[in-house]
Amino acid sequence: MGWKLKALAILVGLMLISLGAWPLSAILFLYAFSGLLLRSLRGGRRSAPVVVGAPTAQQGAQAAPPVSFKGRGGHPVRRIVGLVFLGLSAVAFTKGGTFSPLVFGGVGAVLLLWGTPLIRLGSLGSLRPVNESTLLRRSLDPIHWFALAEVKLATRQVGKALGGIDETLLVTLGNDGPSIFVVLEAISLTMGGAEESLLSRFRELARISAPLGAYLMPVDPRKAVGGVLRLSLEPVNLDPKGWPSSLSTTDYDFLTVEASRGGFVHSVGAYRRSPDGSDDSKGNLPAARQTLSRPSLLWEVFQEMGKKVQWQKPDGYTTFLASMFATGGETIGERVSEAGTAGDPREVLVQSLGTPAVQMSRAQLRAIAKVYS
Repeated sequence: MGWKLKALAILVGLMLISLGAWPLSAILFLYAFSGLLLRSLRGGRRSAPVVVGAPTAQQGAQAAPPVSFKGRGGHPVRRIVGLVFLGLSAVAFTKGGTFSPLVFGGVGAVLLLWGTPLIRLGSLGSLRPVNESTLLRRSLDPIHWFALAEVKLATRQVGKALGGIDETLLVTLGNDGPSIFVVLEAISLTMGGAEESLLSRFRELARISAPLGAYLMPVDPRKAVGGVLRLSLEPVNLDPKGWPSSLSTTDYDFLTVEASRGGFVHSVGAYRRSPDGSDDSKGNLPAARQTLSRPSLLWEVFQEMGKKVQWQKPDGYTTFLASMFATGGETIGERVSEAGTAGDPREVLVQSLGTPAVQMSRAQLRAIAKVYS
């Protein structure tokens, strides 16, 4: 039924162009192509082929080709949709449209140029926090929404615990030790729809990682923009020879990893803090600039990074999240209690069944309750 509605939306949108109702046409076209756009903008995650059975003698004798990095090109679906919008722009122009050719042409140009250095320079504005939520959005992009969750570890087998996280991951190497974040993106016309979609996805991921000792804690957007994403960075090229050993031998402070279903990594991006960086840097998500010629396993990435860094030990937040996960079937009143007064009026000081008190924003607490419900 879904594809029929989208086909109807395209037909009605084409009819409305001739009537001059191009704003309605644009909304209908965005709805029709929203699923394809979301999958393509997230890198077109595809399931990697699984080989069952032991390799033959001939297969074992052949050495696997070395991994190399290649430039990132536009996704085929994104290019097709971009060309469709350019065609709609031409149709609108022949029909005597004034603003509709610019709107459709602009959307088509953005889709064709997405992922190229030209479009990354603008980035459709910097990321800004959305009040009373755990969401981020770009200042010039009204339909894309983002959310971050910090990974709190209660295990040393990091690769095994995060092997099922088929999303974008950020690894920061700070003075206090490395931190891992999961980044989610959603397309929605409303904040409520975006928040519901993102928290639902975090809940799915938490059910995979929490039993293995990796708990997801949604990050307050003010702290994300003011800290994690507010860095002045310079790109660092990872040496493809001997991959993934370059992850432990290269000097970098920030790593972006794009993982796909099956625990495979298709692209990475390493960065170093700029020596002349200032605190007024705008919040942005560094891209995974280097694409692997053949996918690598996600656990290999963290195993290799473990030779370079010491992962953080469990803290009070880890204990709090573990308790929330263990008591998922109980009501929020039975699981969470007030532990005092927080210094910031926008935050609360809470504990869960006798765990150490932790401080977080009210939006964070609501998000945690939904993720571990």
